[in-house]
Amino acid sequence: MYPSKIREKIENQDLLLSSSIFSREWHNAAAVYQTGPDWVWIDQEHSPWGTESLGPICVMARQAGVAGVIRVPWNTPADIKKAYDSGAVGVMVPQV
Repeated sequence: MYPSKIREKIENQDLLLSSSIFSREWHNAAAVYQTGPDWVWIDQEHSPWGTESLGPICVMARQAGVAGVIRVPWNTPADIKKAYDSGAVGVMVPQV
């Protein structure tokens, strides 16, 4: 598991910073990670690309100490499993 202080910050009632990523381009994600968010949500519900392009973005998040959460396109087990297989540490399920 990557080093994350999210649980500790929640327990201490500290502020958590987040950002969203709507691009599949890794250099855009790198720019977001340089701002120092605690976690990011990577949107797949309103984007045209598949899960295969999200792997590098999730790996870069872990390397930066950022928790990558993918909002999957739909609430099917297959979509959720693919998100975790891509390296997400969590998923956001739409329409639930």
